[in-house]
Amino acid sequence: MLKKLALSLILSLLIFQTPTFANEIKHPSEFWQLIEKEQTATAVGNESEIISVKLAIIALYDSWTPENQMRLEVVTPRYEHIAKIYESLKDYETSIVYWKLYMTEASRLIALGVWNNDSIKFAQSKIKNLTFDVDLYVKADDLATSTYYGAKFEPNAGVYFGSAYDLDPQIKSYNWDQVRKVYPKKNAAYLIYLDWNEPIAQFDRYFQAAVQAGNGIQLAWNTYDVLENIQQYDSHINEVANYLKNLKIPIFLRYACEMNVGENGENPAVYVRNFRYVTDRVRSIAPNVAMVWSPNDITDNERSLDSYYPGDSYVDWVGISSYTSYYFGDKTDWGNLQESIGTNFFTGSNANPLSKIAEIIEKYGNRKPIMLSEVGIAHYSKVAKEDMTDWALIQMDRLYHYGPMIYPQLKGIYYFNVDSETATIRSTYALYLNDAIKNKYNALVANDYYLSNINQSATYRYAKVGAIKDKTISTSKDLDLMTYTIVPNEIKPTVTYELNETVLATRTAIPYTHTITNTSVSDGEHTLKVIIKDSQGNTLKTSFYTLSKAEGRLKIEKGTFNVISFSDMTNHWSRATVNEVAKRGIIVGSAGRFNPEANITRAEASSIISKLIGTDKTGVISKTYSDVQNDQWYAPMIQKAQAYLIGYGDQYFPLRQATREEIIAAIVNLKGYNIKALNAEEIAALETRIIDFNDISTSFKDHILLAVHYGVISGYPDGSVRPLNPIKRSEVTVILYNSLYN
Repeated sequence: MLKKLALSLILSLLIFQTPTFANEIKHPSEFWQLIEKEQTATAVGNESEIISVKLAIIALYDSWTPENQMRLEVVTPRYEHIAKIYESLKDYETSIVYWKLYMTEASRLIALGVWNNDSIKFAQSKIKNLTFDVDLYVKADDLATSTYYGAKFEPNAGVYFGSAYDLDPQIKSYNWDQVRKVYPKKNAAYLIYLDWNEPIAQFDRYFQAAVQAGNGIQLAWNTYDVLENIQQYDSHINEVANYLKNLKIPIFLRYACEMNVGENGENPAVYVRNFRYVTDRVRSIAPNVAMVWSPNDITDNERSLDSYYPGDSYVDWVGISSYTSYYFGDKTDWGNLQESIGTNFFTGSNANPLSKIAEIIEKYGNRKPIMLSEVGIAHYSKVAKEDMTDWALIQMDRLYHYGPMIYPQLKGIYYFNVDSETATIRSTYALYLNDAIKNKYNALVANDYYLSNINQSATYRYAKVGAIKDKTISTSKDLDLMTYTIVPNEIKPTVTYELNETVLATRTAIPYTHTITNTSVSDGEHTLKVIIKDSQGNTLKTSFYTLSKAEGRLKIEKGTFNVISFSDMTNHWSRATVNEVAKRGIIVGSAGRFNPEANITRAEASSIISKLIGTDKTGVISKTYSDVQNDQWYAPMIQKAQAYLIGYGDQYFPLRQATREEIIAAIVNLKGYNIKALNAEEIAALETRIIDFNDISTSFKDHILLAVHYGVISGYPDGSVRPLNPIKRSEVTVILYNSLYN
């Protein structure tokens, strides 16, 4: 059910504090002269000059203490301005670089108590909206490496699907036999609603229809209040649990959903207690029930999502309620707040159903299967009285094609096929009110990756070419190519596939599918290009892959990207290696510079590790740290990277400089190397070879030995590894290169 976000949430996300300059020390003498140049360049709109002057102003403070308030209040807003200029120039990658620099400085202002977290949230949303990926996927039939957690009813691969039909006038008299006449493919589960304290037996005809059809049920058991004394409802809980047990079909029980925005979540501790209590009672009665914990995609700013999580042992699946609309709230134009609203709530040109669900999937999808327990795409705006069908069709493609492709944890999608005065006040989502949307839905779920039966599995998975577990993909069959790309401010890009400079195909519709037949490829090595163009035909980005054939097998892997040139790398010892790694987008420069001798923080290192992991692999642990707040830009990176770049007790030390041994250990963890692979003689020889072996922290000794053995590091010419030294950007890059190619 749709919930209204409180106005306080909207305003709190959008209102930023205005900094006031500290006056305890003076600005550098060149400051005021540069300020005049900055004002002149801004007045005439000379963008390159604006950037140049702003960077010159920032450089004045390079020698200052990073936490100095005067420095921060000069530097931070200028990083923001530069980021916005690059965005306007459609240089989204550079814009993201400056948004991240802005976030680093803003986090220091927050630590000083000068700013609040809203600046970080805005920048995080900006980065999501501006991220422009080009990823090539193929179908792979090696399901042994699928993302799978063994949860109740979880398929090895594939997506359960279904919808709500009780208000659909095409389904006459609630006759579920009519469903497949309008929606031909059999649903895996029907979406049914039950309000708290309603007698479940009054909806018996819905449940029996599911039994007769051989379907499962996703039951939304809604509560609208804080239930202070859950024990007084024991008879009701028992009644529902026994009823579900007797159905003898798979049930996904979505108890008390959307607590992060609803009145039922006003007391998180009580909510968690109640969820656990209901789970224990239901499980003791009905073994055919899987428990679904299902928040809204956007959390009230005054609430913490984690405070509602009942714990892994009480949750079988994590669900999400997510609705995508072009307009936000009850207005079509929010005036000065329009950019902030579009950015924070993913509306207008920023609308994208995948952006809305990313945070929850990245937070919990490392250990739980995910379902979109309630989802809708607005094809008509009741506020603007505007038909949005063409726009909605593209959003449907993004959701149903791209969702399972980039998030293999996503294993259930249930469409909210309902229109009513109370549930859908501002937008129309119902399939039955738009033939084009209904036909699109039917075509999308006809894909054999969408499953009609619980405990069924797809026969293939989506593999991202170049990911850790799919660095190289080999097959004796044809290659079915698909491209994931969402271009900022470009609703309909085109994708062209070229092999050895010959155009194979140009595709205009998601997922831009093209099949390369095995017989069409000659033996040897070939260059495959994936070229993204805007609606005017301008090339926006090109990805390169190596396609080869030998002994009847095709092999595809990520290839070499365009040459990247950094002005400060001309004579640097690591130039070739830096260029190669930068081409992959794993580590980037800023304003044409790489800063090879600069040290990196543990937060920055987590960002690099998270890029190596990608979306199809996450850490095997999940832990919160006292010095990492959810609103900080690096929080999601640490969430993903912490199994490899470890924390220390309850602290992660994100802004501390990373040491060589920490980064080496993280890469060894990521590669999965095990000291048991070495015999005693090999270990002894390695220990002798490393002259400062005794300086290595005990917990990292095995990692360093493995890194030397497998060529991840070679050490310094004197035989040392200098484990406790802060690691430089150039050194990180060389380690990354060695791990990728050795």
